[in-house]
Amino acid sequence: MKEILFSFLTGYIFGSIPFAYIISKKFKNIDIRKVGDRNPGARNVYRNVGKFEGVLTFILDFLKGAVPVYFFYRLLNKQNLALISGFGVVMGHDFPLFLKFYGGKSISAIIGIFSVLFPLQMLGSFIFFPVFLKIKKHFDHAIAFSFILFFLLLIFTKVEKFLIFYAVFLLISIGIKKLIDFPRERLMLR
Repeated sequence: MKEILFSFLTGYIFGSIPFAYIISKKFKNIDIRKVGDRNPGARNVYRNVGKFEGVLTFILDFLKGAVPVYFFYRLLNKQNLALISGFGVVMGHDFPLFLKFYGGKSISAIIGIFSVLFPLQMLGSFIFFPVFLKIKKHFDHAIAFSFILFFLLLIFTKVEKFLIFYAVFLLISIGIKKLIDFPRERLMLR
């Protein structure tokens, strides 16, 4: 039980580090929660603070997903703790302790988590992200197509069903977070 709590809290604390907020404040003195779509995430930083700052935010959010999962999965060889830690990262990013529990959508962090757990499938699907983005010219659609391809690769490469369910659960959490944020974002835009 202590290991489970430790792995969740490790992920949650990593996930709670608000890189979008920190980078926007330090580099341009902008509160990312008050510009653009008000989402404290890499895409909003990229669009409304700067390309460099957005890419840096993506990299750091990616790492906050990858590092704790890598620690438990690759270094300790504890798959169950890695999965719990990954869930903690998503909860920390979505509901960060340091931003009054209002965080981003976890896309960058989930990409980091999946890159550790499913490196070949992530490479095989996200190598096409620029192509999807060029064709659709919409970030959300390109991400969705990349994740659909990722999901298909999980099935075709015969990944354990439990791990496929875990991946789907994390992907569904993005949609759930969007629904949770929708009323708040509508009020902010008024």
